[in-house]
Amino acid sequence: MLTSFRFLSLACCLVATLAWTSGCDNKPVTQEPPKKSGAAEEHDHAHDHDHDHEHKEGETHADHAEEGAHDHSNLSLADATKEIISLQKAISEAFAANDPEKAHDPLHEIGHIIQVLEGAGKKASLSEADATELKATQDGLMDAFSKVDGAMHGTGETKYADVAEQVDKLIVTLKKLAKVE
Repeated sequence: MLTSFRFLSLACCLVATLAWTSGCDNKPVTQEPPKKSGAAEEHDHAHDHDHDHEHKEGETHADHAEEGAHDHSNLSLADATKEIISLQKAISEAFAANDPEKAHDPLHEIGHIIQVLEGAGKKASLSEADATELKATQDGLMDAFSKVDGAMHGTGETKYADVAEQVDKLIVTLKKLAKVE
């Protein structure tokens, strides 16, 4: 009886340890961010410092991986749009060069920026019609990039070339709404 109890205890500890330590670090971009409370509500990762820096031509957040995670919830609509344009350019160039691995980090980062568009639009006091158009643009961008990300993670077959025209049109709309040249 005592041996059975020890075996059961050991088995429970093993199962608990496996459950505790399992997980996936390569999660695809998702439509809905996890619900958080406090400062992390708009974003699913912590932030060590304010995100008020400019990127050099062609530079993206992937170039700043050593800085740690970013909280983008404080971005204005114009700044979020500029970040999306920069990341989309990096993604497009990586796929054009047949180097999808180089697009991986920007692809995940763009999902984080897309998630803050609606909140940035509210801060920009958009008209109801523009807010509705921004939400549709946000949903379209998230859908397109999520499909590409899913294909990179083996859950689909959408190539960037399949959504490039749609993404370009959505970015034109986003630039118009954000008043970005």
